[in-house]
Amino acid sequence: MSNSNEKYSPNESGKRDSSLGRIIITIAFVLLCFLAVYKVYDVYRTFLMPLVIILTFGIILCTVWIKSLYIYRYLLPAMLIIAIFTAYPIVYTIYIAFTNFGTGHMQTSKEAKEILTTKVWDVDYSRQPLYAEFYLKKDKRFNDYITEYKKERDVFLNDNFQEVEDFLKEPIESYKFDSSLFSLLKNKEDRDYVKSMYDFDAEHLEYTLKDGIEKSDMKKFIKLLDSVDYISTDSEYDWIDLKLKAIIKKHYENVKTEDFFLVLYNKKKITSEDFSVVLSDSIEYKVLQEQALNKLQNPADKAFILSKYIPDAKKTVFTLNETDSSELSKIKNIFDSVGYVDPNFKYGLNDDVKIYFYQSSFKEIKEASMEDLKSVGEKYFLIGDYVYQRENVDKAPKMVFDEDFNKYYIGLREETPLKFQDVDYLLEQSNEFFVKKHSFAVVDNNFFKLEINPDQSLGDYSIPVFEDNKYGSYVLTQDNKKVEFWKEYGVSRFEFNYGMTLEKDSLAEEHIMNRVDAMGIMDKIDNIDMSSITGKRIKDVSSTDLKNLKKDLAEINKDISEINKNMSKIRSEYISEGIKKIQEDSYMNDDEKKNQIKILKKSKFAKIEPIKVIKVEKSNIDYGAPAIEPGYMVTVGFNNFVKIFTNKNITTPFFRVFIWTIIWALVSVLSSFAMGLALALVFNSSDLKGKYFYRTIFILPYAIPGFVSILMWQGFLNEDFGVINKAFNIHVPWITSSGTMAKVSVLIVNLWLSFPYFMLICLGALQSIDASMYEAADVDGASKIQQFTLITLPLLLLALGPMLVGSFAFSFNNFAGIYLLTSGGPVMAAGVLPGHTDILISYTYKLAFGEQNKDYGLASSIAIIVFLIIGTITFLQFKFTGTFKEVDNA
Repeated sequence: MSNSNEKYSPNESGKRDSSLGRIIITIAFVLLCFLAVYKVYDVYRTFLMPLVIILTFGIILCTVWIKSLYIYRYLLPAMLIIAIFTAYPIVYTIYIAFTNFGTGHMQTSKEAKEILTTKVWDVDYSRQPLYAEFYLKKDKRFNDYITEYKKERDVFLNDNFQEVEDFLKEPIESYKFDSSLFSLLKNKEDRDYVKSMYDFDAEHLEYTLKDGIEKSDMKKFIKLLDSVDYISTDSEYDWIDLKLKAIIKKHYENVKTEDFFLVLYNKKKITSEDFSVVLSDSIEYKVLQEQALNKLQNPADKAFILSKYIPDAKKTVFTLNETDSSELSKIKNIFDSVGYVDPNFKYGLNDDVKIYFYQSSFKEIKEASMEDLKSVGEKYFLIGDYVYQRENVDKAPKMVFDEDFNKYYIGLREETPLKFQDVDYLLEQSNEFFVKKHSFAVVDNNFFKLEINPDQSLGDYSIPVFEDNKYGSYVLTQDNKKVEFWKEYGVSRFEFNYGMTLEKDSLAEEHIMNRVDAMGIMDKIDNIDMSSITGKRIKDVSSTDLKNLKKDLAEINKDISEINKNMSKIRSEYISEGIKKIQEDSYMNDDEKKNQIKILKKSKFAKIEPIKVIKVEKSNIDYGAPAIEPGYMVTVGFNNFVKIFTNKNITTPFFRVFIWTIIWALVSVLSSFAMGLALALVFNSSDLKGKYFYRTIFILPYAIPGFVSILMWQGFLNEDFGVINKAFNIHVPWITSSGTMAKVSVLIVNLWLSFPYFMLICLGALQSIDASMYEAADVDGASKIQQFTLITLPLLLLALGPMLVGSFAFSFNNFAGIYLLTSGGPVMAAGVLPGHTDILISYTYKLAFGEQNKDYGLASSIAIIVFLIIGTITFLQFKFTGTFKEVDNA
């Protein structure tokens, strides 16, 4: 045994580090330190992490040069690993628990301000937008694309002929026929041809494809409709995903922003002054009557419209008669006067509209003429939507729907410098650009919000924005001064106290409120004179005024107290009246009545909370203004911990989860230990035949990965298709709707996963017990039960006590056992985050990483509470089982 007084002191002969070696190591570490500091600072632009790196390398060099620190060079790597992977997460978690870090508060004040001033926009809808058409150059790849597209499209239409034909045979409502089909066709010949292929059902107002169409005619018809992208079948979507995308990628994989050409129009909407119009062939009479004829005040205008439209036999559809241009213009003007717009109008452009060309390689926008516009169709083909249709423009079929190609189309929103009169434009939808401006700006070191005028136009940066450093957000104030908080006296709300119950009983509350209204309690509350304290800070309220307020509340609380004393009687009367009504209901059978009475008897009658004088936090923040997001992270002290124990929406589910977590951990450990011990006693018996085989079989649940077993059990316990319900012909909602059954299910599954571990350690512990102790017990006449309780169990607990404590700590934080099986469900109540089977660790996970708003600060505070609970329980168990004492004596 070594002498405790001996110290490590390397002698000269054993010393490995020469001065030259230490110098080389020092130079290497200094260079490495410099490189690490440079890289870290270049990325994070902060001095804190470089200082930590310098300090770390300094400590390492101390162990190189100072002889008394030689031994620590071997401990240092382990200490660094512990500091990085253990100490730092703990310290960081504690730090986060005292902040508001979470959704909307995940950056510093400076970073939040930068986001608001650079990424948040307001749109001026009062200004005329631009309309844009996007083009690509007609070149060899376009011709190759069209050639391959047509070839593959012909193959698709031929292979799916029957499916496309079935799609076209579906009846089309008349208004859809006009708006969804006719609007796609460019010329009258095509429209007449398509109409000739359909029969009109005047009774149902539907168009149906004619019977007996020859296959060759049907193919011609399908090809025409496909050319205008009318075909829409299930196979169509598969073809787009599998074939069309591949064609586009093949020919336009290397397309760049510079390849695009834009035509811009400066009109907000098309008017009769700007465009000549060709009206649609037919209008449904109901639409024409409701949207146009009924609104016309001049009988002559109504008569003129009716004279120009020819009705069908049943007057369900009106068709426009042959009309000259002056009559068309008059029809258009009459429709404009009542705000009616035919969805099938076809527009042609006049010279009055201003046109601009933009090509990104030019880096500027040039005004163009009508002649220039006509030449666009000769050199370029259209991607996406028309601003207006014209015959000399080729449109790339379906290309806009491809996601890979669409990113370039949408990407022009940021790439294109669209500036007219020093304003920016925002791509809102399709090819429409609206004026935009940053919502926030820093002016003379002050932070301002953009003002929106009553007409929805953009104003100036005139609304001051302030930092609310208490809750970490940017806010507007009512007096345009810095944020200020103070306390005022107020009166608590009228509310029911349900205790740990999450779900309220609205019918019971309604019955109680009838009694409250009959006693005039709500009227008394509404008539409380608050004028003496309203708007005054606590320090400014006189003791006399406060005393008078409490006196008024005392009178109200007497009536509330009387109702609370008679609550049992009120409940009995409610149930009796309800049962009587149910029994007299002739529409319900006996089983339904029994079920309703059973539900009625479970009614929850909560007592009413007394009305109290409370202290209310007030501020000059304008809470009516829209919230400004994102906020920023600030220190909130113990607010998260206070919230856990004072906020009812958090406290009630938290304590229910906490109680279930204790039950879960205890039952999991005790049941697994009991089952493992029972099997170990059986397999340890000397006269058991084939015990090695049985041991192997029963250890399999422990050998299979836990997540696989849990997911397997999730299938077994499925309410509709599970093996267990099918095998026994039952319909038990094991993990879906019943909180009790879900808890039983997770305990059973955890028992299945855990008992082999306890069986193994119990087998080992049993074999370490001296057999002579049992022989002596037999001689003394002790029974098997006495031998177990007085010899086996005490010796096992002495040996396995630390393992049981560790298993309890593991079960307390057994996230996978809960989350993989039930995800914490089923839900406790509407709007409550944790479910019936959630334990503290899964509840914490949902707070921090769930689908709802993430609250890392609150989650960290719960994690600290969990750590303190487990640490305290573990310490006490180790202390009372004497584990520390045994270690010290070892």
